[in-house]
Amino acid sequence: MSKEPFNCYQFGPYRLDPNEGRLLRNGEPVPLTPKAFETLVVLVQRSGHLVEKDELMKLLWPDSFVEESNLNQHVWTLRKTLGENKAGNEYIETVPKRGYRFMAEVQELGHQGFELVAERRTLTRIVTEDGVEASEWSRERLPESQARKLIAGKRRWVTRRGALTVGGLLLLLLMVSALTLRWWRSVEARRTEAARAVTRTNLTSMAVLPFKPLVANDRDEYLEMGMVDVLITKLSNIRQLKVRSISTVRKYADLQQDPVVAGRELQVEAVLDGSIQRVGDRVRLTVRLLNVQDGTSLWADKFDEPFTNIFALQDSISERVAAALPLNLSREEKARLSRHYTENTEAFQLYLKGRYFWNKRTGEGLKKAIEYFNQAIAIDPRYAQAYAGLADSYLLIGGYGLISQEEAIPKAKAAAEKALEIDDTLAEAHTSLGLIYQNYEWNWAECEKEYRRAIELNPNYATAHHWYGEHLVLMGRFDEGIAEIQRAQEIDPLSLRYCQIN
Repeated sequence: MSKEPFNCYQFGPYRLDPNEGRLLRNGEPVPLTPKAFETLVVLVQRSGHLVEKDELMKLLWPDSFVEESNLNQHVWTLRKTLGENKAGNEYIETVPKRGYRFMAEVQELGHQGFELVAERRTLTRIVTEDGVEASEWSRERLPESQARKLIAGKRRWVTRRGALTVGGLLLLLLMVSALTLRWWRSVEARRTEAARAVTRTNLTSMAVLPFKPLVANDRDEYLEMGMVDVLITKLSNIRQLKVRSISTVRKYADLQQDPVVAGRELQVEAVLDGSIQRVGDRVRLTVRLLNVQDGTSLWADKFDEPFTNIFALQDSISERVAAALPLNLSREEKARLSRHYTENTEAFQLYLKGRYFWNKRTGEGLKKAIEYFNQAIAIDPRYAQAYAGLADSYLLIGGYGLISQEEAIPKAKAAAEKALEIDDTLAEAHTSLGLIYQNYEWNWAECEKEYRRAIELNPNYATAHHWYGEHLVLMGRFDEGIAEIQRAQEIDPLSLRYCQIN
């Protein structure tokens, strides 16, 4: 971004100084990451006007290529930090598929916009010489009109030299106190982090439990199970982490379920437990990551966001889980953790419904799943995950006798190939294609190629190991096949699907 001097700005209780890199709320510093601060500066400078996403990306990362999810994350951080204005509205408006608009009324203060605050504090100290108690000086902030009257009426009570001396000593004292406090807090933070790190050592297995409603009689099961499915898929891309499958955790949806007990039954070291509610166009979420061994909280947070921020919300939860365990992620894993397969919230909701019914594994459920996946594709024809879901559905529905295998398998293959045409990194689509080559086309070379590619992309995808193991056994490679099936059992030990070779 440009290094030219900027004006200072005021909106609501906030003052923004781009030159000093400061954001104050009622005079108190508000911490922001550098990129989040730069994002706020651009939006505030163009208050009331739409700023396109592409333009924001070029301004914030002029010499780098980054994914749009990075920008979404910074905007999400700003919304969470700023909160709402007096009218109950957010400061930053999302314009779907285009960009963002800063909605608050902004006042330009000029380059010296922050000096009046310091001047008023000095004036308050001058009054102290006339009898005001010193304890009031550090907290009192006078209205601008009153401050200017004091400038004219009280300067004669103290010499310029005396004011500078007193002010300098007080400033030095404040600086020493602030540095001491900052040092003490950093020491305490390091001690706390070190203690937590001991409890987090070797936490390499986890389960994402079904989210529960914040209000028991107002459930949205599509959203509850859908968020779990998405988070499982995201976290499964981390090679160091074994994540239990959606089919294994579904039975823990009871509202009274103890998450630590569930974690012990699932034989994992950590569980992610949450409650969720959609109210109008907002989604409210409380989530916590628990150590199963002793029930301690590794991380917890609350969110109240517009539903349009659902993708940034998922990214944030996944990243915070990885940081809390902790895990050393590769660049590729970080990219997959924040990857979005669609930016359309309507298509995403339809996909969640499709996966909800697909996971029921019933004939009627699969018919509904196909309907929802097709609706999602109609809204976003580049939605690779929806095509992968369609392929999975057609692979299963033939076995229920609702349509013939001769009709189902070509449709499954076409959907899987379309998913990979859009995104070749979908392990699920490679696995589905491998099963088609194995059971219906008897193309052994292509079958093994697809299974190996799926495992390369996601080493923790138990289904890929399971089906590849069956293929190897059919090829007479018994030791290799049994090893793959055992790997599937190791990843998801409570799933009955991996307990025997079919």
